[in-house]
Amino acid sequence: MEHVAISGALAVFGFLGLFITLMAALLRQLPELFSAWREVCRALRDTPRDGMTDDHQSL
Repeated sequence: MEHVAISGALAVFGFLGLFITLMAALLRQLPELFSAWREVCRALRDTPRDGMTDDHQSL
């Protein structure tokens, strides 16, 4: 029974360590993710719609 408790505690600490590591990596990448998202939105906004070219958008 004691081995099960020790194994469970090690598993919990291992999971928490992995979770903290993944969250830290995500937080480090947030500025790049926001920048990429803004770039995608800008590209989608600047893309002509409905088969219209830039020359015919003002018609």
